[in-house]
Amino acid sequence: EAIRGIMRDKGLVEIWRLIHPQANDFTFRSGSHGTKSQIDFFLIPQSMLEQVSSCDMGVRALMDNAPVDLVIHWGDSHTARGRWCMNVSLLNNLAIREKLAAAIRDYLELNTGLVTSFSTLWEAGKAFLRGKCIEISARKKREDQDAIRVLESEIVTLEKACDELGESEALHLLTEAKFALNTHFSKALIKKQEAKRSIPCIRSKEENVLTELDKIQAEFQEFYSNLYTSESPMDMCRYDRFLGGLDLPSLTSPQKENLGKDVTDEEWQEAIASPASAGLE
Repeated sequence: EAIRGIMRDKGLVEIWRLIHPQANDFTFRSGSHGTKSQIDFFLIPQSMLEQVSSCDMGVRALMDNAPVDLVIHWGDSHTARGRWCMNVSLLNNLAIREKLAAAIRDYLELNTGLVTSFSTLWEAGKAFLRGKCIEISARKKREDQDAIRVLESEIVTLEKACDELGESEALHLLTEAKFALNTHFSKALIKKQEAKRSIPCIRSKEENVLTELDKIQAEFQEFYSNLYTSESPMDMCRYDRFLGGLDLPSLTSPQKENLGKDVTDEEWQEAIASPASAGLE
């Protein structure tokens, strides 16, 4: 239960069981005691599922424990998945937006006219802006960590000083410090919850485990396409017979003409002068 709790908190997956959900193999088997268990396993982050090629149990040849083989492919898919992604929450901070805007202006002033093509200027600008964002993110992370340490130290100090300060004053200061600290933790929790909402793997209709992003998207597309596709062929005669038997209300020609007319001044004045209908405001 403790391991399951760690897996939930850290977003880890027991990869062998995920790949072999129906298998009944064990990594440890004792013939003398007649016991068997799975005490050897790999826990990996959900973000690494796409890179896993296979995970299998070996042969118990020399010991009672079977080796567990995990093969990870660090190919093009890993490179594409691991590309830097901008932390868009930085743009919610006005000071950071102004700093990035100033950096872009400085870059254009220094480099416009020094390169032969705008494409080169643009590509180099993206690399420059990426470095700026990484720098700002790292600095902001250090500042947040420093602020958390200061708040934790302040809370400990206030709790020790409760006897010296008045009870109401100490409680007020403690409440403020804990609220500020919980604000930092809430932001981290929200980010963690967003990561949990991602779908790292699914099982296809052929019972295969899919971890690659493009295959997951294709499987969802196929599922919903089949879900919303009618099983019976399109028969316009059946549609006409069904709709023809319904008494659907329709507008007369004079009603259509009235709907298309412009609203007159008298109608505006009458609507303004009429009292509002009773109801919840």
